[in-house]
Amino acid sequence: TSCLMPLYQHQKLGEVGLLRLPAAQLDDLFGEKDSCAQRVAAAAAESRIPPAGADLRVLILNQTPRHRLWHPGQTAASYVQAKILLALLGANMSGWAVPVGGTLNDRMSRFCEDDLHFRASANALKAAHLIITNPEGTLHSRTPSTSAPGVVRLLDMLNRSTSIGKPLWIQNAMLHPCDQIGIKAENPKCGSKSMPFLHQTAAIFSRAKWLVARDDLSRFWMEHGGVPSERIDGPAIDTVALLPWKFNDEARARIGELHHLRQQTIRPPAASLVVIHVCSTAGSRSYRSMLEQAFLRLVSTEKSLHVIDYLPPGMHCFGESLHLPSLDTKLRQHNGSHHTFSHPASSWAEVVYLFSKADVVVSGSFHALLFARLAAVPCLATQGNTFKAAELVKEIASTAYRFLSHLQRVRMTSKEFATILRSLANTDRSALKNDGVMERLRQKAMANVAPLQLSDCIDVDDLLPTVASLDVMREHEDFQRGCGVIHSLFESNRTRMADANNMKRNGHKRNEFEWMGWKCDAC
Repeated sequence: TSCLMPLYQHQKLGEVGLLRLPAAQLDDLFGEKDSCAQRVAAAAAESRIPPAGADLRVLILNQTPRHRLWHPGQTAASYVQAKILLALLGANMSGWAVPVGGTLNDRMSRFCEDDLHFRASANALKAAHLIITNPEGTLHSRTPSTSAPGVVRLLDMLNRSTSIGKPLWIQNAMLHPCDQIGIKAENPKCGSKSMPFLHQTAAIFSRAKWLVARDDLSRFWMEHGGVPSERIDGPAIDTVALLPWKFNDEARARIGELHHLRQQTIRPPAASLVVIHVCSTAGSRSYRSMLEQAFLRLVSTEKSLHVIDYLPPGMHCFGESLHLPSLDTKLRQHNGSHHTFSHPASSWAEVVYLFSKADVVVSGSFHALLFARLAAVPCLATQGNTFKAAELVKEIASTAYRFLSHLQRVRMTSKEFATILRSLANTDRSALKNDGVMERLRQKAMANVAPLQLSDCIDVDDLLPTVASLDVMREHEDFQRGCGVIHSLFESNRTRMADANNMKRNGHKRNEFEWMGWKCDAC
């Protein structure tokens, strides 16, 4: 049985997919004189998409939730990508998926049964009609010698696919090729050692049928590397910006019933200031020490400070948590509290709800910043391994969202750090909820919805609503856990953790492609 639940019950496209509809149906859908019909047909022809009824096989690269089991941001981005691909290509298709660290000789999962693996080698590229990748924040290494293995392998597979003439879609692409230490985001520079990596990537990107730059800096480097400007869509925003940022009463009440998200857990009755710290990339001992001192300075001006050190399982954190065993003791002495929690839920809804109950979020994680904006809570974003957080702060354009570079962080005293946190916490939250920023970010993120700017031909609000209902949240859970392993919001945190451990122990991964209705008989 299909597990597309409510997805197509309210859509005109059925299970065919917009880019596979016959011309006559396009005319019926849009009207004979509407430009959308012609543009959809042109986009399908450009990527050589087989029509409805014909066999369609795709190869998806960098499918990140298959690589990190419980990363909230990556799972949310892939959920949005799945919804988009369903709308464009429909459910009647088959193929393969490879995580970012995979190679053509590694085991690759077929779409339905992740526990059944096979060696696909280069035959997967040859058999696929379409290659799709969402590199997210992958492409930021400086030189071939310092590139992570996943970067090298991803570029190798993309290069091979375009070399044999396969249509390539690159959604949500961030390209920050330089050494980010000590470089200002507003004045990007690259050393000579970074140039080969940049030109290699740009040469591949130039051959893509659909290319979306995730931010201004990425578009700058794509053009600087030689990608023709007219071949780049965007700059966009990460696809997570297409998630709902509001909850209806029923959904909000259900999330609030979860044990780890109860009001007294997040905000104890005596707490006058709640700060959430999310583990970050490229952290340092000196930074953690300064953060501890900043928290202790806040204690002197607050009735009670409550610090939550949040470690989402699966996050690629350097230094993991704050590792400040003395912080809890010191806060208790000053009528404050500090606790670390890590739960297996990767649901964006739970993270947004958690953040919404805090006064300020501090993190070097890009997705933590984006979730903070979804939650309308102020955020101090610190530099990680790229300038992607700086690019997002620039796009948000609000005094409630600030960015600190490595250099600024080193030069800042704990007193200055505490002053910034206090200032952010005093932000008028009701104004953030009605400032129109999420509507603007969502509009920019739509560049990731369809090639040739076809997003205005799709009812994106119907596909990805702005208000989360229980149906929307259950659909996301179905995507996370696969059709055969559905866990509702009624389940306890202990049940979820046990399920996560069982999946790891048994080697199972989620059947997100079965959720999409895609077949297993690709070869």
